[in-house]
Amino acid sequence: GASQEHRLPILIVIFNNSGYLSQKSGIPLHYPDGWAVKSKRFVGTSIAPSPDYAAVAQAFGGYGEKVTDPRQVRAALLRGLEAVSSGRVALVDMTLEPINPGGEG
Repeated sequence: GASQEHRLPILIVIFNNSGYLSQKSGIPLHYPDGWAVKSKRFVGTSIAPSPDYAAVAQAFGGYGEKVTDPRQVRAALLRGLEAVSSGRVALVDMTLEPINPGGEG
């Protein structure tokens, strides 16, 4: 929203793995004897259900696209760059494998 409000034509690329992997990997480092490590449940590291980030970009007048097929990445990025060239913010949400399929974090 702020980038569109301030007319900052930028391309945002989300590598969407449905979670906070950086947060999950830091917990064992700082709390190796903690509950999360012992139980292998890293609460708050999973983002489910996944928000529709492309729709949020569109709601603010930007360009948004969700990509689920790796063969479509190049074309989606080119469409995003085209939107940026026309002065709009663009967001490409690329779906990756979840950090822990079927589990919490």
